Amino acid sequence: MNTVRLRLSSIRQKKRGILVGAAVECSNSTGYGGEIRIIVGFEADGTIRDYRVLKHQETPGLGAKMDEWFRTEKNNQNIIGKSPIRNKLQVKQDSGDIDAITAATITSRAFFWRLYKPPIRLMPNP
Repeated sequence: MNTVRLRLSSIRQKKRGILVGAAVECSNSTGYGGEIRIIVGFEADGTIRDYRVLKHQETPGLGAKMDEWFRTEKNNQNIIGKSPIRNKLQVKQDSGDIDAITAATITSRAFFWRLYKPPIRLMPNP
């Protein structure tokens, strides 16, 4: 059984005193292969601009697909332009809005484990 370890940090970017975006780094140990660390860029309105997987040990060809899976314009995979506040960023198996990676539900759940409900203090203020 994996022990859940969570690490969050954020950077807010302002231009002339106005928030233009933020980046939140999320890390947890609930992936199939252990720790998954991602960084997510947010627009000022709280929608996701992009993400990058910084670290993982998921199965090549399965869970490792998270690098691109959740930005693909296919079915309900894409999280770009969605908001963790307004959208249910969880896999459909958990009553969410997003299609899990085929044959890698554990990895998909770990990817969203903290992203679907980030602490409000780390989110950009709309």
